[in-house]
Amino acid sequence: MTLDAVSNDPSRAQSDPTPADLPTHTVRQGETLSTIARDYAVSLQAMRDANPDILNPDVVYPDQRIALPEGAVSRAPALVDPEGPTPRLSLDARGPVVADLQQGLERGGYAPGVIDGIFGSQTDAAVRAFQGDRGLEVDGIVGPKTWGELGRVATASPGPVAPVTGEPADVTDPLTAQRIQGLHPEVRATAAAFVNRVEQELGITLRVSDGFRTFAEQDTLYTQGRTAPGPVVTHARGGQSYHNYGLAFDVVQLLPNGGVSWDLDWNAVGRIGQDLGLEWGGTWTRPVDRPHFQMDFGLSTTQLQQRLNGGQTQDGFVNVR
Repeated sequence: MTLDAVSNDPSRAQSDPTPADLPTHTVRQGETLSTIARDYAVSLQAMRDANPDILNPDVVYPDQRIALPEGAVSRAPALVDPEGPTPRLSLDARGPVVADLQQGLERGGYAPGVIDGIFGSQTDAAVRAFQGDRGLEVDGIVGPKTWGELGRVATASPGPVAPVTGEPADVTDPLTAQRIQGLHPEVRATAAAFVNRVEQELGITLRVSDGFRTFAEQDTLYTQGRTAPGPVVTHARGGQSYHNYGLAFDVVQLLPNGGVSWDLDWNAVGRIGQDLGLEWGGTWTRPVDRPHFQMDFGLSTTQLQQRLNGGQTQDGFVNVR
């Protein structure tokens, strides 16, 4: 049923039609006056002024015709929520932002497969079909131009930044905040900034699973897989790990149900860590340690131990400057 042009009373079907000289928009399922204003690049107030009988901007009805104000520019509605992260995505990427992408493609009539947050072959095919229809380079990579066509403004990567200083910012997970506070004072702010940037840009909440370790804890860990049960998890004895100086930490994804997962887009997470000046264990060759991040300040563990033995400490931590 076609509804009244300017009233949001669905019982008044076409009793008071929109003036012929005003352009109109026909409401689709799920739209509000706010989303329509956004899609036509006008303010909500301008939309309300053009439709004075609509008392609640959140209540409009499918098939209702809405008057468009002067200056409205017709453009395709966003297929994704315009507010959100825009990391570079491609085959095998994972995480909530991939699910956002899949939902947007599905809304646009493309078939990404199951909405599971995994950039698999079906999602890749859907991205390529979308890119072809929008006149983009068909490469299967969701970068700034593809995000823009989907309706989300892609922000340029900030690239490397100056070391983060000062007190660490608040983080979502209380246990992570506690473990960051146990790191070296020179690392805390960077670690917190890293956790927050991953959440903001990738939609992944990280938990610091391991931070500072004493020499004794390191020696106990070293025995695992050697003289104690379990697999080998470290090749470093006490004093030979950056964890022993509060300069390293490991992370894992914290799930909404309180569980954790190591199955995430480590390459995207690692790039953010490197942007912030962290060394990422995912670039190592033997062993590869993707959950591991550290700052060594140009010092070897031998040099750190020498400084510790020589009393070059402050507040219980080795001086690194």
